[in-house]
Amino acid sequence: MRKPKIEPTGAERARAKNVDAIAKAMAGFRPAREVLSLVRSVPTCMVQFDHAIRTGGWPIEVVAIGSGPSNHGKTAFALLLGKSFLDLGHFVLHVDAERTTPIDWVRTMVGVEADNEVRFKAIRPDTYEEAVEGTERFVKTIAELRKDGLVPEDTTGIVIVDSLRKLTPKGFFKAATKTDEADPMSGRGPMIKAKWNTAWMDVLTPLLDSTGTGFFAIAREYEDTNADAWSRKMGTNVKLGGGTGIVFDSSVVVRIDRAGWVGEKRTDDGPGEIYGERHRITIKKTKVGGKDGKATTCYFHTSNGLLVPAGHDRARDVLDIAKRFGIVEGASWLSWGKRKIAQGDHKAVVKLAADPSMLAELEAEVRAEFATNAPTEIDLETGEVE
Repeated sequence: MRKPKIEPTGAERARAKNVDAIAKAMAGFRPAREVLSLVRSVPTCMVQFDHAIRTGGWPIEVVAIGSGPSNHGKTAFALLLGKSFLDLGHFVLHVDAERTTPIDWVRTMVGVEADNEVRFKAIRPDTYEEAVEGTERFVKTIAELRKDGLVPEDTTGIVIVDSLRKLTPKGFFKAATKTDEADPMSGRGPMIKAKWNTAWMDVLTPLLDSTGTGFFAIAREYEDTNADAWSRKMGTNVKLGGGTGIVFDSSVVVRIDRAGWVGEKRTDDGPGEIYGERHRITIKKTKVGGKDGKATTCYFHTSNGLLVPAGHDRARDVLDIAKRFGIVEGASWLSWGKRKIAQGDHKAVVKLAADPSMLAELEAEVRAEFATNAPTEIDLETGEVE
């Protein structure tokens, strides 16, 4: 028996008509799924940071700032970001405004291939404008290489500025002398630099988004001599060399400082051998990762070459987080599942560093442990996450 045909009611016909009229009126706008995308990131060699930032790697297409005390690991962190991008086939531009980055250190932290690597470039700008121009030309070149099919579609790059404090505009002194306080060092000068930096951040945001590249700038931290007692107690008695405004214009702000030394314990014969440094990264602000209501802290290690090769101590990084997740267990003898690694952390680090395949396998298990299987692509036709 054929079912009777149910005709739509008047209210239903009116609603359908309204939906069609609204869709026609809004036809000039694109659907949100075509505009708002998921955060893209590049995995770094600092596995603990990748876990803490909640995006699985360094976020691109956003402005990021790194602060911290002088000589506490900011440049080391920046160079390790560059190494991470190079290892995955991406591009790096190092803007050495401080003029204190020797090639020997780059070889140690990034790798000897940085000497003649076509994807690793560096500039030492004389003026602020040269740094801005070099950044724009670099990121647009990467976009053009992708468009011409000379590099894979997922190729990206990162601009590292070390540091904002040393970038001086051409018209700096001229602008400073137009005020009553003619002396550019009297306090007016830093204010002018801060305004230039804030303006640059506003320009960078759409530029990075349109070219699919990343940006990381170092802002040196120094004590605010005018801070009140409450600020000193709460640890907010510091200023940034690039100005306070850059914090508000950035999507990611990290603070890097030294958390201690790595070495043997002191004995009756004297102090133990120092093997390297432990650096702390505090994610002060993030608009790209998970937020748990507090500043997330993670670590990375550097080695002076006495225990493992000089540079990034990747083995210690992986071992630390593997122990935290319970993948590696034991107080004296460290074991990984049914495998015995070594007795004590130092020997375990040496063994992992000497066996790249074992280290890579352990790191893969660690990353699988904290990975959330976050979606990376959206089907623009259906809006479904792949």
